[in-house]
Amino acid sequence: LIGEWSDSRARMLSLTEDCKVRIHGTDGELLSLFSVPGKVVSGDEVSDREVAITFEL
Repeated sequence: LIGEWSDSRARMLSLTEDCKVRIHGTDGELLSLFSVPGKVVSGDEVSDREVAITFEL
């Protein structure tokens, strides 16, 4: 879902329990919170820079 995040301060992605994507800075501070429309089917933290979310519209 997120291929590239343009904020140059972003260093890491993580998922919340309800599959919202947290974008973190260098020191781990929360920069942004991203959510998808529709019903989330599944979410997975692939790496510290990649998450996968499957959802239905």
